[in-house]
Amino acid sequence: FGIGNLRGYMLGDEMVRGVSGGQKKRVTTGEMLVGPARALFMDEISTGLDSSTTFQIVNSIRKTIHIMNGTAVISLLQPAPETYDMFDDIILISDQQIVYQGPRENVTSRKDQRKYWERKDEPYYFIPFHVGRQIGDELATPFNKAKSHPAALTPEIYGISKKELLKACTAREYLLMKRNSFVYIFNLFQLLIQAIIGMTLFFRTELKKETINDGGVYLGALFFALTVILFNGFSELAMTVVKLPVFYKQRDLLFFPPWAYAIPTWILKIPVTIAEVALWVFVTYYVMGFDPNVERLFRQFLLLLFLHQVASGLFRYTEI
Repeated sequence: FGIGNLRGYMLGDEMVRGVSGGQKKRVTTGEMLVGPARALFMDEISTGLDSSTTFQIVNSIRKTIHIMNGTAVISLLQPAPETYDMFDDIILISDQQIVYQGPRENVTSRKDQRKYWERKDEPYYFIPFHVGRQIGDELATPFNKAKSHPAALTPEIYGISKKELLKACTAREYLLMKRNSFVYIFNLFQLLIQAIIGMTLFFRTELKKETINDGGVYLGALFFALTVILFNGFSELAMTVVKLPVFYKQRDLLFFPPWAYAIPTWILKIPVTIAEVALWVFVTYYVMGFDPNVERLFRQFLLLLFLHQVASGLFRYTEI
């Protein structure tokens, strides 16, 4: 289809420069071809493309339609001869009326159209062909479902197994995480700065452990840690919003079920969560003067780990 070299590249949008317009159209057409639709209706797909690119796209659509036993209706404005030869049937429209519909080989020239005229003295007045009326009558008749064979309907919604779906979604999510690695590195750096600020505010040599008010200070340190970890997952909100249009489109086209998209997103974020929480706990725990018992340290680590997962899921799926 001419887009094999685009694997791993960004298509681009209004803010990010990506591939060319012709390559974008090829990707969009490829998405439609691998979807569940078996009838494709395309209008002016050659706009902005050269004749070579248009020929490659039409040729790929023709091969796919023949293999999958589908139907494609494509409107083109003055196609090149080699592109015109790719079509099996031709529909000619003049003044919002179909003047010819049939095999490409039987399209007559302007000199041979006299046999379609009703009156010799009134040129360019065509008689409605009985085949068109017959087709209209056949389409108006409801289809008898009893005549269809059960084997003609596939029992599977998706074309590949659940394992392959999960594997493909995991690979895509991993690629997106690598592209957004700057965000995760920046979050770690931001968390380190906040940890340093927290250590200066709740330095253990300045804190006492004698009265209830002293315990309230430690409670404030815990609340500060909870707040930092909670809002550290806020960055997931913007990245999720950007991915939503693609998710909705591919879900509706039955590329994958929602669980195949959600599970890799959750699993691949666990190492990031562990790194961020470990950075906070192991840097601030003893400096703030908490209980030196190692068991208490890991309890706080697990508490903040679960909190970070909850916060990431909250911000991630609020927009969905």
